[in-house]
Parts: sequence; structure tokens; C-alpha cells
Amino acid sequence: MTGETNKTGSCSAGGCGAGAASPAGGPGPERADAPESDRANAHCPLPRWARRLGAAAFLFFLIKGLLWLLIPTAIAVVAWMRS
Repeated sequence: MTGETNKTGSCSAGGCGAGAASPAGGPGPERADAPESDRANAHCPLPRWARRLGAAAFLFFLIKGLLWLLIPTAIAVVAWMRS
């Protein structure tokens, strides 16, 4: 999927601005002198709050998953050390 343009206008398959097409189907205007953060978000149709919500959800489930692994392991280690 690397190098392919995303014709749907979504931010999947390569992220926002990484080869993604504009919602009209053609490449959007990109200035060579624009900062990297501006160029990366130039073609993303999602509003900033949606991207932040997605990042927060990712971090929440990452931490939750790690705790699901850590807590039972800690309980097992403590039980093993007491025996």
C-alpha cells in the first residue's frame, strides 16, 4: 500500500497527507515552504478533535491492555514468592 493514493479521502492507509488524495480526487495544493506539520495535515478530512479523540482512544486501550497483562502477572509473582 505504500505509494498508493487513497481515493476515498480518508486518513487510512498511509496516514493524513502521506500520498492521500484530496476529497475531489486530485492532489491538493502543497507548498514546499510549508512546515512539515502543515503538509502532513493538509489532506486529512477529519477535524482536529476527531484526530485527538482517536489518539486518546488508542492510548486508553493500549494502557488498559498493558494493565490486563501486568496485574495478573504481578498477582502470580506475589503468590509464587509467598509459597
